Amino acid sequence: MLDGATNPLIQIVPFIIILGIFYFIILLPTKRKQQKVQEFLDNLKVNDKVVMTSGIYGQITRLGDKIV
Repeated sequence: MLDGATNPLIQIVPFIIILGIFYFIILLPTKRKQQKVQEFLDNLKVNDKVVMTSGIYGQITRLGDKIV
């Protein structure tokens, strides 16, 4: 006859599975997207033509550490 006690490891497994799914579906793609954006920003140079997120077309004339 069972006394109702279950293995604590069995109780933790669903939580670990949910964390794994969360990581692969949400965090990993976000990290990859941030890496692509940073790579894009690092490759910008003077005279590159760009389109802002607001739809404004422009051309880079100067680059600084925090300002394009």
